[in-house]
Amino acid sequence: MPEYPHPDDPELYRDELDEEARAHRLTGHPIGDETGRYDVDQPTQDELVAHAARERLRNADELQVKEMIPKAFVLHSGGIDSTTCLYLAVRDFGIKHVVSLSIDYGQRHSTELDHAQAICEARGIEHHMVKGPEMPQSMLTDPDATIPDVAYMDLDPGISPTYVPFRNGTLLSYVAAIAQAQAGTAIYFGAHAEDALNWAYPDCTPEFIGAMANAIFIGTYQQVRLLTPLAWLGKKEIIQLGTSLDIPWERTWSCYKGGVHHCGTCPTCRARHQGFFDAQVVDPTKYEFTPNVTNEDPDDIPF
Repeated sequence: MPEYPHPDDPELYRDELDEEARAHRLTGHPIGDETGRYDVDQPTQDELVAHAARERLRNADELQVKEMIPKAFVLHSGGIDSTTCLYLAVRDFGIKHVVSLSIDYGQRHSTELDHAQAICEARGIEHHMVKGPEMPQSMLTDPDATIPDVAYMDLDPGISPTYVPFRNGTLLSYVAAIAQAQAGTAIYFGAHAEDALNWAYPDCTPEFIGAMANAIFIGTYQQVRLLTPLAWLGKKEIIQLGTSLDIPWERTWSCYKGGVHHCGTCPTCRARHQGFFDAQVVDPTKYEFTPNVTNEDPDDIPF
């Protein structure tokens, strides 16, 4: 069996003219004079093998470049915070390299998934709605449970009654698996300072974010990073940021009760309306009952 030359063999590149002629023979393109006549030898077996090897190398290089293009996945509920993360991801990665993932975990306010899809369709962002793992019973998964009609500030310090046990940890693990399998390099997660305040939602705290970010990075062979650009912001700052990104707030959804319109009485509706008020941005939300607001500008979030 003959030894075929390596594609980098200098003998294959004696000079540019020989290489040009060789390329014409391999591709079948004629080399002719003014009359259009040409006389070209058939390529040798060695040349055919070398040409095929070079094509494989070139295709491999192109594939490697494509695989290295960063790709961001956004855990997207369709609310103010996750939609702001979505628009930040588009700004940072480009719209063709962003994927919105909305997860159905049995939440009673499943209308948020429809809002997430509508937001992505209007902006031209790739969106997938996936069935996630079944979560334990809580106020957000039990349609018969009574959600308190008070503001977050009126709740007792500590765990929020609308907390779903380890929801964010579970959903982020799910997204991390999808991101790694699809060559993703980043996950955007909309945890913010007000959710972390008084440990109302422990899976939104800086302590949780740091631990989860390490777990995802190590568990994906250092491929996927967890990004939380809102971690130190309150609702006022998030709305101001989102407004600068031209987010259509009327398409977002916050209410935990999941009716036709926002109820205006649950903690998230109240926080939503207060956030717009504090940010001095018009609230386009349709409420069944317009929430009250306080005139005091919120202090910095303490930890």
